[in-house]
Amino acid sequence: MLLSGYSPSPVEEYYLQLLNDARFNPAAYGVSLGLNLSNVAPSQPLAMNTSLVESARLHSQDMIAQNYFAHVTPQGVDPGGRIAAAGFNATSWAESIETNTNPSTFGGGFSPSYAAWDAGYSLGNLIVDQGVPDLGHRVMLLDIGGQDHAMQQVGIGIASQDTTSGGFAYRQTDTTIDLASTNTVGPFLTGVVFNDTAGNGEYQPGEGLGGVTITVAGVGSTTTLDAGGYSMSLAPGTYTVTASGGGLPAPIARTVVIGSENVQLNFVTDPNGATLAGGAAGVVGGTIGSFAAMAAGDTPASYSIRIDWGDGHTSFVSPIPGPNGTFSIQGGNTYASTGVYAIRVLITHIADGQTLALNGTAVVNEPGDTPPATGSSGSGLGSGAGAGAGSLTATNTGGTTLATGKTGEHRRGRHRNIRHLQGRWHLRTILHPRLRHHPAARPAQAVNWSPAHLHHHRWW
Repeated sequence: MLLSGYSPSPVEEYYLQLLNDARFNPAAYGVSLGLNLSNVAPSQPLAMNTSLVESARLHSQDMIAQNYFAHVTPQGVDPGGRIAAAGFNATSWAESIETNTNPSTFGGGFSPSYAAWDAGYSLGNLIVDQGVPDLGHRVMLLDIGGQDHAMQQVGIGIASQDTTSGGFAYRQTDTTIDLASTNTVGPFLTGVVFNDTAGNGEYQPGEGLGGVTITVAGVGSTTTLDAGGYSMSLAPGTYTVTASGGGLPAPIARTVVIGSENVQLNFVTDPNGATLAGGAAGVVGGTIGSFAAMAAGDTPASYSIRIDWGDGHTSFVSPIPGPNGTFSIQGGNTYASTGVYAIRVLITHIADGQTLALNGTAVVNEPGDTPPATGSSGSGLGSGAGAGAGSLTATNTGGTTLATGKTGEHRRGRHRNIRHLQGRWHLRTILHPRLRHHPAARPAQAVNWSPAHLHHHRWW
């Protein structure tokens, strides 16, 4: 299937996985940022759209090239115009933008893992939304209140520029997130096919498998993009979905239940969870998997654990202590239809936001009588200081601007929780010089730490 637009990069795909994990369990993600999001309801996963990736990435690149940070370009093109120019016929759209500049080690460069770390840094900035009174980015990205529920597709575009000064390399990264809806498609089956070389059950840049054929029985097929992601619009119903080819050692078939919301179905070449066999009337239960304690002295209360059973049902469970500092995950579900379902367990360490996913399977040969409920799809990463962010929403593409705002504030170095790609957290103090963008051109010159550049627009 040939798609227009831009194929997401591995880091852009990773950003989406982080965002969808945050939407899956916003309360646990909030704890990782020092926020109380316990009153935020989970929301559906977003489906990547290549035309929206094009509009988002071109805007991030343009902000760097023309040295500005705004939703509207110096030539007067707003997000709606950029989205339309990319070939997406939007009935509504919303946009968030974020910029940050971070230094390398003295005399050194940036590691290959930096871009993935920065994705978590960027998302944390947007969800914390410091200096934005109405928390517009948080509301948009977590769909708080449901006003953006119809926007089921997203494009994430990331662009970076490196400069050097005083023995340091500095990397500025601009991120644009475009959400949009149409009248003609949705809901979506979406996900990623990956080889879990990191062994943590979660997609990492470089693990995606492109060219895998995703076949929905009786409907049609699509092919995973270069970074391993895919999306396909489906009518409500129960489907058998098969991933095959493209580097997979063998086909993988799973059953999904589509309701009114998007459904995420990831295919992992080597699942790290158990296969549970269904019993009478579609009842499935047992131990899905186990994990080692993430910190000494951990108890079951140290973790937030949510299970997606793959049929629209989700549940929260507590881990069961085992020998040698291990915990096991047990749970059960009643399936309404026969099939082979993907089980995903997202484990979040409450103290520091470390996450781990277990990917299991349920094999159901006898259906039950419990109707499936629509589900929703989350993980924790760190936030950072000294960044800029902005969001812009249009629920009517012909609307007018009702409110605008812009906030800038000076902040001295302060502690932030940063999750490294190895899954470990530590306190990092940001006391180094920051970059202030020269008004004439980039690259910028190093001066004292610059004020945060935060602003928010909402269009109705």
